[in-house]
Amino acid sequence: MAAKNPLTDPAVPDGAVDGISVTNPNANDYEGFNFDMGTVNQNITCNSCHAGGGAAQFGREDKPLDEALKEKLGDSAFDELENKEWFVHDLTDSVGIDGDFLAYSDYEVGAGYIGKPGVFNFKRSGVNDTDCFMCHADASQKNKMVHSRIGNADVYPIMPANPRVMVFKGMTADNETIAISLGVPPKVGEVIGGKTVSRVDSAYYDTIPIEVLKQLYGLDNETLEDIKTNNGTWSRFFIYPNNANGATREVTRVTYFEHPKSTADVDGGESYVMGGGPFLKDDNGESVYRAFAGFFYKYISTASLMGVDTDGDGIPLAYVRFEKDGEIWKPKVYYDVDEFNANKEVTLPILMSRVDDTYTYTVPELNEDGTVSGNGTYPDMVHGTK
Repeated sequence: MAAKNPLTDPAVPDGAVDGISVTNPNANDYEGFNFDMGTVNQNITCNSCHAGGGAAQFGREDKPLDEALKEKLGDSAFDELENKEWFVHDLTDSVGIDGDFLAYSDYEVGAGYIGKPGVFNFKRSGVNDTDCFMCHADASQKNKMVHSRIGNADVYPIMPANPRVMVFKGMTADNETIAISLGVPPKVGEVIGGKTVSRVDSAYYDTIPIEVLKQLYGLDNETLEDIKTNNGTWSRFFIYPNNANGATREVTRVTYFEHPKSTADVDGGESYVMGGGPFLKDDNGESVYRAFAGFFYKYISTASLMGVDTDGDGIPLAYVRFEKDGEIWKPKVYYDVDEFNANKEVTLPILMSRVDDTYTYTVPELNEDGTVSGNGTYPDMVHGTK
């Protein structure tokens, strides 16, 4: 893992790293710069098995990574990151060569890029606080787990935490993807960022096509077409236990979608590559592209709660989706307000390792419509006793 300060690391006694001079740390000559995996890339790669906290939340300055970056950049420069890309190369010199904040994008890694790393945008990502449910949810309490009763099927997640769901995307009439929705098809006609959803498909339209729902739920072609043209009738929650790419906390950790090459100019991304060339082709013979919407660490624990349904109405306690605003993807979080009491608290399913305990989940700024007010408010996990 990259040192906190590689330029002064004892492993580099001559004071230089592949052409980077300690006496001129702001030099632009980063050719051949050897920056190993830092905190950011470790989180991108390894956080699927990380319960949060630790290195997923704190840097080696013993502060949350977003707060530490804010101190380095100053309030104004940090706030400007709200509408910037995920890897900001023009701020690298401001931060310095620092293993907690610099990183390469997946595109750069895939291309074998060894130049100047970028500052990771912790303003947009937030950090991953500890998700107790990842290890301690009680799968025996099925009456408190969300389930999808559709057609002749009644499908439950394997665990109440981090359920695997069908991941949908909403597209414009020009096939630009403007919404990525976990479990619930976007509604045709809704306006997102000034653009209108005209059709619904699987976010992974080629590798996990929407047609898999036919077999899982026993749907016919007419019903499937109703979902693709969803006018609100099919705004249901679709559990998909076998979706290897649909675990809610993993979709939130690294959010991406697939699209054909023909929409690359508006959707971005790169083709799937093997052996130096594209290897996935869709039914129309087009190369399949993968585009990254972002890394929304702050909402990983919230997405994990999408398997919980304490009142048994089929609506998950929490619901996460991502919407495109201009060129920037932003998270949207909703809660089932019927599950909360007047104090905006809900008692979660008992933790299996604490038979006599309960846990209360509080969303301080919960609105009546299920949205959350303010910017940056974390829900609180409160320990209590029966």
